[in-house]
Amino acid sequence: MTWYEKSFGALYPVIYRHRSVAQARPEAAFAVDVLGLGKGELVLDVACGEGRHVRALRDLGMRAFGMDLSPELLATARGEGHPVVRADMRRISYRGVFSAVVSFFTS
Repeated sequence: MTWYEKSFGALYPVIYRHRSVAQARPEAAFAVDVLGLGKGELVLDVACGEGRHVRALRDLGMRAFGMDLSPELLATARGEGHPVVRADMRRISYRGVFSAVVSFFTS
């Protein structure tokens, strides 16, 4: 198991329990503003973890999706209804599909 599989596994949400969707909202709003995104645009959150930025982007009217390598974090994201897929950020195959690709926090 690699260091990043260990680091972003089951212990990650315990260590970063204090991170919330409320904290993600201004970060998502900043990204939408700086990137000049309009409502309904497709946005990919790379290394989305539990999906808090996906949720914040969707609340801003984006059609946001997440991808992450961690099965544990994705299970939480899916449990909260976030549209996410398991994929390795080093091999993104969605070229030309999204209006923007973002990555927040520890990734």
